Amino acid sequence: MNEPSVVAKIDKAVKNINRNAPADQIVGESCLTDLIHSVMRLAVFALEKGRLPDEVQLAEIYQFWYKKIDQKQHLDEKEISRLGEYYRILELELTPVTAVSLRATDCSDFNDCMKSAAGRFAKSQWLLTYIVFGLIATLNLFQYIFEFLSPQWAVDWPTGLTTLTFVYQLSNDLIPFTYGTLGACAHVLRLTDQRIRDREFDPRKVPEHRNRLVLGTLSGGVIVMFFSAGEANTGNIALTAAALGFLAGYSTDFLFSIIDRILNALSPRNTKDDKAAIRTATRTKSNQLNATKNVG
Repeated sequence: MNEPSVVAKIDKAVKNINRNAPADQIVGESCLTDLIHSVMRLAVFALEKGRLPDEVQLAEIYQFWYKKIDQKQHLDEKEISRLGEYYRILELELTPVTAVSLRATDCSDFNDCMKSAAGRFAKSQWLLTYIVFGLIATLNLFQYIFEFLSPQWAVDWPTGLTTLTFVYQLSNDLIPFTYGTLGACAHVLRLTDQRIRDREFDPRKVPEHRNRLVLGTLSGGVIVMFFSAGEANTGNIALTAAALGFLAGYSTDFLFSIIDRILNALSPRNTKDDKAAIRTATRTKSNQLNATKNVG
């Protein structure tokens, strides 16, 4: 994926360049510097992976770097166009790795990695996972204490028992949602780990991960509506409401596949479509048999 903020400015500047001024002054110092850094990151990564395209001349990129970054000299129109061309070639070759993802995962040691965009996002996910896990532990501990002491509370504290009973029922309803959030956290952590390892983490996709957490939370609570008594039997495996919530949070496709099966079961079958499908299958089978006989 290209960086529109860089390439668009380069293209616009080159097309409208003022012949009486240095080209990189028209483009903008910061914009051109970002482009050179982006091309250099992509080229070095491609070289490390053995995927540097033949048309990309690393020596020429280093010359641009030395001239602009080290010597603070101006680049002309042809050199800027050349940089933009290298940028497009490298991003096309390395996709889904981009200059943005390389910058977000660029680090030399653990502390440095934790300060990067990828490291900061990973830390926020760790914190959220610990918070959700602590909430689940608290709810389970409260339920255990309530079930163990409620007979005694009914005698010693009948008025308070009413409130605690309401909280107990509420915690039962919240458990699938919390496990859905935990499942979504596990999914996002696994995906983030893979993308950081492959240098594919893009900070622009963080809202997508946040949306995945919300969707996982909702899926964890909704899925128990489709099973009676909070349990589901899948072959020889009995799934509790908490387990269903975790699975739905980890994979929202799990919930949507159940919804699709229910909708298919409730929807009236179209006999015309069924007959057409049967005729098509029969005709295909007949053609295969004829082809087998001809080969024989």
